[in-house]
Amino acid sequence: MKKLLILLFLILGATQVQAQSTTVSGQVTDAGGQAWNNGTFTFTLVLNPGYPTFSSYTWTGGTLNLTVSGVLNGTGGYSVSIPSNTAISPINSQWSVKFCPQASSVCFTTANTTISGATQTLNATPPVILINLNTATPPVSAYSTTELTGAVIGSQFFLLGTGLQVCSVVSGNNCTTWVSAGGGGLPTGLTFASPTLTVSSAGNGNGCLALSGTTSGAATFCAPAVAGTTTNGVTMSNNLLAPNGTTSLPAYSFANSTTSGLLWNGSTAWQLITSTVGTMFGTSTGVTAQLPFTAPTYSTATNCASAASPAVCGSAAAGSVAVPTGATPTLQINTTAVTANSQITLTVTEAPTTGTRLGVTCNTTLSTLVNPVETLRVAGASFTIQMNSTLAVNPACVHYLIVN
Repeated sequence: MKKLLILLFLILGATQVQAQSTTVSGQVTDAGGQAWNNGTFTFTLVLNPGYPTFSSYTWTGGTLNLTVSGVLNGTGGYSVSIPSNTAISPINSQWSVKFCPQASSVCFTTANTTISGATQTLNATPPVILINLNTATPPVSAYSTTELTGAVIGSQFFLLGTGLQVCSVVSGNNCTTWVSAGGGGLPTGLTFASPTLTVSSAGNGNGCLALSGTTSGAATFCAPAVAGTTTNGVTMSNNLLAPNGTTSLPAYSFANSTTSGLLWNGSTAWQLITSTVGTMFGTSTGVTAQLPFTAPTYSTATNCASAASPAVCGSAAAGSVAVPTGATPTLQINTTAVTANSQITLTVTEAPTTGTRLGVTCNTTLSTLVNPVETLRVAGASFTIQMNSTLAVNPACVHYLIVN
């Protein structure tokens, strides 16, 4: 009697487990009769609108996953175990199924379906695959040449199970003759009769070379409308990354001087190289020139103009100030640009343009316009200048320049 009860318990348990899952099988063949061989499928749980939070759902058979994915077989068929909707709580959930072909075409999603029972058949008939080679992102693959449109001479695609195909004859908008380039799968490289690969699409914009990413998207290099003029640049969608480079072979160089260009030292600085000699270095703290630096003009980040006393010059390393009237007058110039090791150049001017800039009338009595001297310095804050003369009427206008 005890053994009979145990046997009965095992039978009931197996029946319960079977009722928790449904073996769903079917065939995916599109409206043109093409089986979606080696495509993919994804079952997605459709929640009851009255219970929209997935975390509130449970399945008597164990952990409930929101999706169940798999691969169609070589003839477009599949068979998979799916949690039965009748074993999922809250009630009234369903499943939708997305089927994707191995060809470069859109996926097909079924209507929401209730999955229940021990077995269930769910076939799908997606629309006919149609791939426009003018707009499709390469590499393009297809089950049949009849799935392609928009081909031109030289158009290429991968015929699944056969290999690379190249169009040799076009009639209207369709290729009538495809020539096999060999191989049974996706190629690892392409060989062309000409050393120049021309990418163009008459009437559909400038030619672009698109490099597909392994996850998503594509990086493009697109020609300008007038591509034969060297001053018209190529447009890139992404940053261009190069190796760090060396002093003898910079990362970015020039056709007529491969030893001149730009490199990265691998840790802290970029370096400008001229014929293997480092001429300029740039770090997070500044730029350093190793050789004489020549430019038509030199500028500081800011240039002060203050007639106040003390002069208010923020962080300006150069500027114009006004020394007040009086006997041996002094002026404190507040600027954080000054350091303990700064070299400060002071120049007296009576130019009207400087007075206009300062909003004063610059002193023009030559006998009193002796060059000022620096008498005090507070690193990171200010420096003070003094003139050994008497300014009777107008202030003396002075330019300063700090070199650190």
